[in-house]
Amino acid sequence: MYRHWHQLRPRQQKPTPLIALGIMFLCLYLSNYINSLQGKPLQLDSGSNISDTERHFRGEEFFPKDASSTQSINSLEQSVYEQINEHRESKGLPPLVLDGWLSKQAREQSTAMARGEISVDDQAMQSRHQQIVSTGPYKQVSSIVCITFGHTLPGRAAVNGWLNDPQERFRSTIDGNYELTGVGVAMNLKGEYYFTQIFLLR
Repeated sequence: MYRHWHQLRPRQQKPTPLIALGIMFLCLYLSNYINSLQGKPLQLDSGSNISDTERHFRGEEFFPKDASSTQSINSLEQSVYEQINEHRESKGLPPLVLDGWLSKQAREQSTAMARGEISVDDQAMQSRHQQIVSTGPYKQVSSIVCITFGHTLPGRAAVNGWLNDPQERFRSTIDGNYELTGVGVAMNLKGEYYFTQIFLLR
């Protein structure tokens, strides 16, 4: 026994002239509205919920894109460099010369730490040292790192942490017989600042 199914459809009626006229005016209104939107930039909600993972792959958590934040990072690097030289001067030591290439190496190191790609340990430092030494006949290279969070003056906090270390692990490097230095800073979405300073003797 076969059963045939069919769908009931409403009886189609021809639109009256009044309805057709209303549809025409509606189309004209929509057309004008769409034309008025052309050329206007799309405004995104500044509070849009973007996950940390998405920001990581988009590179938004490091070296903020706006000029003021970038200037702030550069100011931190310059501040650390000046503070270290002030300390060396107070000890009767010659000032270190800030080297652009070493600063680039220091920024890469800080950025990798901020991203969680490498840990803050001696092994990561030694790998960076070997990379630097391989570029030329240098006598000695060393570096110090620091992480600060919640400080009004993160650069000052980093230098104070180095100089006031009870074991004086960093002081021996800062007071060492070096000529060149490089400073690099990176910040992540949590507001943590990662500092790296490299010291080099030619």
